[in-house]
Amino acid sequence: MEQQKNQITVIIPVHELNETTKQLFNNALQSVKDQVSRPDALIIVTPKGSEASSYLKTFEYGEYKD
Repeated sequence: MEQQKNQITVIIPVHELNETTKQLFNNALQSVKDQVSRPDALIIVTPKGSEASSYLKTFEYGEYKD
């Protein structure tokens, strides 16, 4: 019997960004990268029009960028 591949999606909610939470966000992304089972999708949720949303539009995502 053939083994099925699971679809893995990681969702990271970001409500606000400051110097502390930017580092936490970077740590969260690094944690996702370090996983043995890599996700098929990475979804980052922010409030529309927020500072967090603006910052994340310019963030360098490396291999996770579409």
